[in-house]
This record gives sequence, structure tokens and C-alpha cells, in this order.
Amino acid sequence: MTETNLAVFVSGGPGPGINACISSIVKNASLKGWRVFGFKRSFKSFKEDWRTDIFELKWDQVSLITRQGGSFIPCVRFNPLSDSSSKKKFEEFLEEFRISKLAIIGGDGSSNLAVGVSKNYPEVCVVVCPKTIDNDLPLSSNTPSLGFSTARNVGAQLVITMGDDARSSERWFVVTCMGRNAGFLALGVALAAEAHAVIIPEEVPSGTSLSDLVVVVKKVILARKKAGKMYGIAVIAEGVLAKTDISFLSNPPRDDLGRLVYRDLQIGKLIAEELKKDLCDMIILHKDLGFELRAAAPLAYDLEYGITLGFGAVEFLAQKRIAGVVLRDDLRLKLLSFSEILDSEGRVKTRQVDLESDSFIVAKRRMNQWIC
Repeated sequence: MTETNLAVFVSGGPGPGINACISSIVKNASLKGWRVFGFKRSFKSFKEDWRTDIFELKWDQVSLITRQGGSFIPCVRFNPLSDSSSKKKFEEFLEEFRISKLAIIGGDGSSNLAVGVSKNYPEVCVVVCPKTIDNDLPLSSNTPSLGFSTARNVGAQLVITMGDDARSSERWFVVTCMGRNAGFLALGVALAAEAHAVIIPEEVPSGTSLSDLVVVVKKVILARKKAGKMYGIAVIAEGVLAKTDISFLSNPPRDDLGRLVYRDLQIGKLIAEELKKDLCDMIILHKDLGFELRAAAPLAYDLEYGITLGFGAVEFLAQKRIAGVVLRDDLRLKLLSFSEILDSEGRVKTRQVDLESDSFIVAKRRMNQWIC
């Protein structure tokens, strides 16, 4: 009987429900008699000596991690196919350990990597468990990604607390919220916490000036001030930065791919600093929201979602020549082929907030009510 070996990787940033997914993968694979392997630094282990980082995942190791936040397997952002040295080491691993199946827990970058692995090694079955608090993966029927629901809940609770502080101390908080280039998290947090203003990238035209964004928030602040309310919360999605003309900055921080590093240049902070200049009699503070959410202990929804995705990953991997994204649609497990989530250039599509959706319309109308 041929031995079946599975490798599990967690790619990208942390997200609630990862450990539930890992535990479910290991348990279901163990029931099938498979061996499961992980790495102390996930894909980054192939930058150096991967043999010192590999370990076998067994039932007793994961039996107590299901409800924990963070990730039992470290999360990294690294593509082992990006250079010849790492690629060679990755191929050594596949061959020496006779790996026939790969489960990758991650978001859009991880999905792009999975597509590359599937193309380069068609004999290996590859599935992605869609994890990202950004909720920007193009899953069908608006199915949320693993971790989003918990992140939204934790974020809303934090902003609610900020709102209580703002009201008690008569001040404004401008909050930059994670989400990359999609506004799902910022919109959900703002609506649930009853913030007084929200701006998401989908509603901002490319090349918008910083002063235009400042005017939007300032209008709300002044309207509430006129009504005798000297406090409030404005939530700005971090992806708004990519739509903003920042040519006035000499050297904005960028990563190796030339993308703006949102954590080092928060759009909400830029807006808050401008507001302080115009509204000297107001207390205006900036807060960054995101890192507090990613490693939160999962809510029941993401717990059972992660367990279900992990179970489904193994069930699909048990089939031959399988490749795609595990999806729970209408409470049924499905597999989206990679071709269904790619654009014309072969990159994973980014799901965006529909500006005609009820959630967006309700949020904006609700914000208008907070002005008075």
C-alpha cells in the first residue's frame, strides 16, 4: 500500500480560526492513515536548511489548539518558487518525503502561490483554505473568508470602546482599519460600532487628494460640533491610501513588489494630522486597527467554519489531480477551481465592496443620521 504524505502551510498574516483549520486537517488526515508535515517557518524554511525545520503533525499535538488564536504553524509571506535556490529545496522536500498533497491556509497571495505550485507540479494535489480578515477573496455567494467574522467583531468592540472614550472625554478618533484594498472590514466595523464616518477604497476615485478626504471627515466633525457634540469616530480603510495622490511625499514606504506598506503610512494618520491644523479647538487622535484582530481567539462561527474547511480540504485532497479553493457555500462544501478565481492575467481577483449593496447603503445613511 502506497503511503500518502500531506504538507500543511500557513501563508500570509494570522487570522482567527487558523488553528481550528489545522487541527481539523491533521485529525481527518490521520483517520485516513496519512502522514502530515509542517514547518517551523512555513514556506520560509526553504530559504535555508528546510530539514532542520520540518516536523510531523500528529493528533495529540493539535488536540488542544482548535480554540486558540494565532497560528500553531508560523505565518510567513514567502514564495519558494521565487528563486532557483528556494525552488530547488522545495523540490527536494517534495521528492524526499514523497509529498503528493498540499494544503495551504491563506489569502490572495497564498492562492497565487498555490496556483504556481499546481502549474509547476501537476502531480501534486493542492487546495487552499481561504483565510483572510480582509474578506477580499472572490468566493461565490459572498461567502466570507475564514477569520473575517471574528476580526469584524473584535474590531467593532474596540471601536465601541473608543466611542465611549470619545464621548466621555470630548474628542475625535480617526481610525485606520486594515483590509488591504477592500473595504469590507472597515465598513463592517464602522456600521457595527455606529461610527460617525467611514471611507472605503471602493468609493474613492483614483488620484483623490488628501485635502478632499479631509473635507469629508471635517464636514461631519463640524456638523456634530454645531449640534453640540464635540466627539466622534471616523473609520478609514487602509486601502484608501492607494487611491490617494501622495505625490507630496518624497519617499513613501514600499515593499519588494513596489506596493505601499500600509502599516508604515496610515491614511487615517495623514487625515488626522491635517484636521488638527484646521480644528485647533478639537482633540483629534489617530488609532491604527488591525494587528489586534488577526490573532484573536475565534468566535463560534469561525471555529466551526475552520473545522469544516479543514475537513473539506482533506476530503477533496483524497481525490486525484485536485486543485482549487475549498468553499463552504450554503452550508455545503465545494471546490472552486483556480480558473474561477483568476483574472485575465492569471492573478487572483480581489473582491470589492458593492457600492449598491444594502450594507453599504445602510452604513452611509446611518452615518448621515449621526451628523445631527
